[in-house]
Amino acid sequence: MQQTIIYDFLGTSFDPIFQQLQQLEKDQQVTFGEATIRLNRAGIYEVSTSAAHEGFSVIDRCYDYICSLFGSDEFNSG
Repeated sequence: MQQTIIYDFLGTSFDPIFQQLQQLEKDQQVTFGEATIRLNRAGIYEVSTSAAHEGFSVIDRCYDYICSLFGSDEFNSG
């Protein structure tokens, strides 16, 4: 069973995390907990944690990945 969040009903455009991703300009970064998200010069969202480094060309995929981290042991430890 998948856990739902309020933004599943309101839409991601109201989610502060999604809003911060939208506001990133090239070569800027933002940190959420253990994850650092950087929008590189090529327009790729790079998500870095202590255990992984992932790249996403689509903001929605990046957002989904970040949300999945909130439920992971890696993200919640520390």
